[in-house]
Amino acid sequence: MHPLVFGEFQRIAANQKIAGRVLEVGALGGKESLLAMEELSGCDRVGINLEPPSEYAGIKILQMNGNDMRAFEDNHFDAVLSNATLEHDALFWLTCAEMRRVLKSGGIAIIGVPGFTQEADVRRLGLPIHGNSPAEDYENATLTFRYHGAPPRATEGMFDYYRFSRRAIREVFFEGYREVEIFSVMTPPRLIARGRKI
Repeated sequence: MHPLVFGEFQRIAANQKIAGRVLEVGALGGKESLLAMEELSGCDRVGINLEPPSEYAGIKILQMNGNDMRAFEDNHFDAVLSNATLEHDALFWLTCAEMRRVLKSGGIAIIGVPGFTQEADVRRLGLPIHGNSPAEDYENATLTFRYHGAPPRATEGMFDYYRFSRRAIREVFFEGYREVEIFSVMTPPRLIARGRKI
């Protein structure tokens, strides 16, 4: 995870004063896990991933698909975090629904995904345009994060499926939430949003 992305999650977590039970969807064991943030040190933390179970610094990572988290009761967590995971999830809307289900009313969700710039005409962004044919319409292109497959140690069959707009984040990821804010980090953008479950 890029340090600027990690730093933005830290900033949001500090501002929200997260306490209680915290779930990370797509957690990796190690210091890059969102659960390893100092801002969550007093929390009861657990992560899920498609990989075999593991543990890091007392944080358990369970083998579970975000599409079906029935091992957790409704309204179980005070916070749910996820970064760079939903673009690899062919059925991401199921994971969003499960995150909403296991989050307590008033709980905070913080989700990060690769997005794309809202600006068309990449010339306005100061980038060179090199079209080789009339079929190349770079003036109407936007910037997006590169195709990156899945992490090298990830489960077979994980691919890079999606890039998300601010509208998708607000209306799909955060349906049933209030106080939704979306932040853009870096160029091309990694969009990080937070909201409170109604």
